[in-house]
Amino acid sequence: MTVQTESVCRMPLEGRWEKEGEVEGQWRNVGGVEVDTEQIEMVDRIRIEEQCRKRIQLGKKVYTVPIHKYHTHTKLKEEINALTTKFSELAVQYNIGKSVSGRELLIALARALCEQYGQDSAITNLLQTVEIHLLPSMNPDGYVLKTRNNANDKDLNRGFPDWGHLGTEHSLRLDDREPEVAAVMNWISSNNFLLSLSFHDGWTMIIFPWDDSPGCTTTDNAVCSEDNAFYTLAQTYSCNHKFMHTGHCPCHSEALPIGNYREEELEVVEGGMQDYNYMFSNCMELTVEVSCDKKPAGKTLTCHWENNYQSMLSVLQSVDGGVKGLVVDEVGVPLAGAKVRISGVDKEIVATERGEYWRLLVPGTYVITARSESQYGLLESEPTTVIISHNMGDGAIVIHIVARMKLPGRFLVSGYQAGDKKAVQLEGENVVRDIFIGYEIVLTDLVKNEARVQATMNICYIVFTVEVVLNSKAVVAYFKERWGDERIMRPACSIDQKKLHRRLNSFLEETFCEDKLLSSRWTVRVED
Repeated sequence: MTVQTESVCRMPLEGRWEKEGEVEGQWRNVGGVEVDTEQIEMVDRIRIEEQCRKRIQLGKKVYTVPIHKYHTHTKLKEEINALTTKFSELAVQYNIGKSVSGRELLIALARALCEQYGQDSAITNLLQTVEIHLLPSMNPDGYVLKTRNNANDKDLNRGFPDWGHLGTEHSLRLDDREPEVAAVMNWISSNNFLLSLSFHDGWTMIIFPWDDSPGCTTTDNAVCSEDNAFYTLAQTYSCNHKFMHTGHCPCHSEALPIGNYREEELEVVEGGMQDYNYMFSNCMELTVEVSCDKKPAGKTLTCHWENNYQSMLSVLQSVDGGVKGLVVDEVGVPLAGAKVRISGVDKEIVATERGEYWRLLVPGTYVITARSESQYGLLESEPTTVIISHNMGDGAIVIHIVARMKLPGRFLVSGYQAGDKKAVQLEGENVVRDIFIGYEIVLTDLVKNEARVQATMNICYIVFTVEVVLNSKAVVAYFKERWGDERIMRPACSIDQKKLHRRLNSFLEETFCEDKLLSSRWTVRVED
């Protein structure tokens, strides 16, 4: 298969945007801060494709699930009820509140997983290590009405929040959504999905973010920072598909798109679920167009199952890859909602309520950090370098991240000095560096520089606000000597917060302020 090797635009996940125009309008930056895109080469896609071809599993036998016609909504519920009753130890059914061959694939996949558990070692291992959720029908009303729109005549896959909602709360993003869209949004937010496959029909292909972004042009979609990981997943699906790996669909001679670039005739999907998943959750979603027919004939459904069966399993098995672990404080308490940053990935991964995090990564070297912020303080981890040597599906590296209390110190450094304002400011900045040598200075802000003439001499009164990150070991040693504390934990209430503030101020006064009159012209005070 031939892939693009020219440069393409990488669109970072940042900024504030609004759309100009009602139909396929252009995004306009309204955040006041310029967002820079960058042109990147696509040569990594060739290497990824070669690696995935080496791991092809087309020789495996397809589990037979005869599908001769489409399920009605009633028959769909009956089949799901039967599966969850017969395999109650494996499967549960619940309600959360598109294209029709996709739902038949998912029903067949549910049967295959349940019926082969304990018979097929790969499926047995998969079900013992991975929690799989299947949503066969997002638009039951539309299916009954034989339209892609719902009962309100709205296209659900154009109804999700997009770039215009970056930085907003989940509750605000729910405003004015169709009930099916709101149900899926709540479903996504209440589960910590790692990977998703969304099935459609209309033109056989596999795509991934971005479907729509400010970096799109009239002929090309921009890519995200995790393009290599997405392309690996897409090629994993393609290389295990009966014909996608050839680069062509049997029904036409045009190249089969694998990736997020597009030709002029392929539409921009505004408000799609694929981009929504990536923007507003931890989930990486691929869109798989199963067939070039919007509704394939019922007699072809078994063929579509055979074409896609091994692809679906291979992508599901890919979740065992990259990095995973827990984010905890220094006594091992999980930090729910902690934000995990991975170098080269321009979005935060949010830890679960149990402090768990996962990310699918291609082989390479990464630096991971985590932070947990509340009204009572900030916990941050030291950077951890991780080398990923396994391909997706061959095992994840387990890295537990320990985040410790970040202890800031804020000071006012002031003094009188002869000279002009610029020279006095430069000397003051040097004095600040001397005072806090060995500490990380995160802020030096000039708040006052007043000049006056005394006895023909120009005297400046200058004041800096300085913020530093304290040496935790030194603070702990001080707390242990004074109060017997073995460690410093984040306060759990306002009373504990005030107590920590008083004790920390004592440390700052004794360490930096008492007997620290640098000269008759410079003093250091703790800023309240």
